[in-house]
This record gives sequence, structure tokens and C-alpha cells, in this order.
Amino acid sequence: MCNKCLPPAVVLNRQTFRHVDYVSFMNVKDISSFVGAWQQTGLYEQRMAWLYGYYSEDPNFKDGVRCNVEAIYEPPQIGEMNGIIRLEDPKRPIVDMVASALTLERVGWIYTTLNKDKVFMTSGQLREAAALQQEHIVDHPDGYKVSKFVTVVVEQKEGEEIGVECYMASD
Repeated sequence: MCNKCLPPAVVLNRQTFRHVDYVSFMNVKDISSFVGAWQQTGLYEQRMAWLYGYYSEDPNFKDGVRCNVEAIYEPPQIGEMNGIIRLEDPKRPIVDMVASALTLERVGWIYTTLNKDKVFMTSGQLREAAALQQEHIVDHPDGYKVSKFVTVVVEQKEGEEIGVECYMASD
């Protein structure tokens, strides 16, 4: 390959701003019910739900943001062994309106997974998380366009233990 044909060099830098530092589940009963329903299927029928809550300052980090989850809503879906097919949801505008009246907003989504490959997220799951983050972009005080939309993954760990991990795709 000739030198003129080489692509330009790539430089990676850290993001200069923070998205979300911590996720708090304020309504443990709803999350437990969501996980329990998944366990009743033998972990073979995957599930997803929208997370509703609010953002607050996280005192543990400089300019930190905490996502506080108050409620979950399971839209119409078909759970399969390796994923979820989301169906059209005619109630979503009503759910969003009720949440707004309660001063809550959609702050993320939660889904279950078998995670047989022991990876953080599959490429398909990461693409979906990034697409959902793009749908929920806001203006950062420093002038950036950012998303605070979180992805929460529920999976079975060693033995019978259930693990909950929170992610965000980097900009």
C-alpha cells in the first residue's frame, strides 16, 4: 500500500464529561417481581422493561450523576431464549404521561439474558443500547449533547445467584 493511500491516524481520548455514575433502585419490590417472573420461566423466556425515575447529583463524584429508578413498565413483547421481540405499544404515550405527572421520566431499560458467552453485552445488545441512548439525548451544561439513558442487565451468575449490571455505551 502506498503512503498516500493509508488512512489517517486515529487518536483516542477520554470523554471530558460524565454520563451517569450510579444507578439506585428505589422500588426493590418491582425489580424483584420482574426477576421472579423471569425465574419462573426457567430463565428461558427473556424479558425487558422500561425504567422510570429521575436523575440527581451524586455526592460521591465531582459533577456526579445518579440515576434513581422508581418504577418499571413491561411493554408488549415476545420473550425468546436468546432475546426479546418488542411489539407495538399503544399504551406507551399514556405511561409516559402518567410518569411525567409523577415527575418521573424514562431513564433506561432493563433486560434479562442467559449470557452463555460470559461477555458484558453481545454486539446486538450494545447496538440496541446505543440506539436507545441516541433517542434520549439532552444538552450537557458544557455544551455537549449527551445521553443519561442507562442499560441494566439481569443475568444468572454462578449457581443460583442473580446479578444486576448497569451499562452505558461510550460516546
